[in-house]
Amino acid sequence: MSYILEALKKSDQSRRQTEVPGVNTIQGSVADSRAPVWAMPIIVILLLVIIGLLYWLLTKDVVVPHVSPVVVKEAVVLQPLTQPSTVLSAPSSEVSVVEPVVEIIAVHTPSDPYGKVLWWDELPSSLRAELPYPKLDVHVYSSDATRRFILVDLNKYHESDQLAIGPVIEAIVSDGVVLSYSGEQYKIRRP
Repeated sequence: MSYILEALKKSDQSRRQTEVPGVNTIQGSVADSRAPVWAMPIIVILLLVIIGLLYWLLTKDVVVPHVSPVVVKEAVVLQPLTQPSTVLSAPSSEVSVVEPVVEIIAVHTPSDPYGKVLWWDELPSSLRAELPYPKLDVHVYSSDATRRFILVDLNKYHESDQLAIGPVIEAIVSDGVVLSYSGEQYKIRRP
């Protein structure tokens, strides 16, 4: 019996495939456009949590610290160290507010003995034409003078050495090299 039913279903399907679809023909199953049943409760819970957080943030008390100015009856005004300090006193019935005083302290740094020596690019062009300009490959500066060196054309030189092109290395400083040639001192920047 089941063979007969299957044969009838197959013949009906093949007949439908060869027919031209009409107005009343269903073109396939329409997908269910409804959301799953479990999605609605989750969305409602999330919305309630967001609304609760917003309400809590907007209604909680905000504590703003109150800063009152310092009030004194006698004030001391600080003056620079070259002038004697003075004390100002106010009558006991009046109250004055003291503003903070900032004192600037100058720090003395040791002077650079080569600070006034001009850089190569600051020299006049006529003087630059006479002075050799070595190409520094490597510049090594250390607080220990014995560990300072430069490489020029891959040759290693220390302070007081004479380069192959003529100038003498007066000093290796942190930002370059001080050279001396024909009585003129000039600096070359580190690479």
